[in-house]
Amino acid sequence: MKPVHLFSTSLVLAALGLFASPAAAQETPEPGPSGDGPAPLPAPDTAPASQEEATPAPTPAPPTVPTAIAAAPPVLAPVPPPIEPDRRAADGPPRYDLVRLNAGLRVGYVPSGGFDTYATDDVLAQFSVDATYPLLVRGKAVLAAGLGWDVGGRSDGARGFETSLTAHRLSVPIEGRYHFAPWLYGFGKLAPGAAIMLVSVKDGSMPAPLTDTGWAFSGDASVGASILVAPRKRMDKRSVRIWVTPEIGYAFTTNAPLSATLDRDEKDVLGSDEPTKLRSLALSGLFWRASVGLTF
Repeated sequence: MKPVHLFSTSLVLAALGLFASPAAAQETPEPGPSGDGPAPLPAPDTAPASQEEATPAPTPAPPTVPTAIAAAPPVLAPVPPPIEPDRRAADGPPRYDLVRLNAGLRVGYVPSGGFDTYATDDVLAQFSVDATYPLLVRGKAVLAAGLGWDVGGRSDGARGFETSLTAHRLSVPIEGRYHFAPWLYGFGKLAPGAAIMLVSVKDGSMPAPLTDTGWAFSGDASVGASILVAPRKRMDKRSVRIWVTPEIGYAFTTNAPLSATLDRDEKDVLGSDEPTKLRSLALSGLFWRASVGLTF
């Protein structure tokens, strides 16, 4: 075989071997600009454009709790006690603006000589009633005013005469109170007013009794105390309460002139009679009073 033909056959076989090899499938790298070696591979398209984008954002750390607070046991709110059905709310401050109504017995001692005509002693007992309304309240001090009425009488027949006296006293009590406790207060009272005295004198020789009516100015000055009996609960509420009240004082009245007549008609056969002058009468003297009162 000729040498030229053998060389051609070898080149064909070498070319076929290159195409059959796996390395032949890869692209042959182009030479770099300098021609010294293959150019570096380009960076992938997914690479970040800057250093900030390349650094991942840090994950926020969970909030920390101070060691002392974390170690302390949890504080629980106090649990209120169960409400009992019959448990009442706490009482408020007591009320002192009390409207009062009193009724009781008043006993006066009358040393006047004119009183001897109608009684063998100096005692004049009367039924007494009064009502007062608070006008001014300052803490435990109260100023109240109202109306009062006393009525009573005496009679005597030991001297051969039938005599009788009925005394009415109308007054305007002005009362200052001070509450030492919700169930106890003391008071001082002035009670100006008027006294009306109805007198009658009769003996066996008279066809009718001698009568007259006398008027006099009067005034009382007294002190006392009121003690609460019941109820003593819920003093902050206005309700009906019962009090007992002892009182002592002095009563003053002016002299009432008395001129008794038979009160016969002038057309009577015997005609009219001249008035018979009686002794003037004053109901001044010490007195005490015991009463039971209601307040609202």
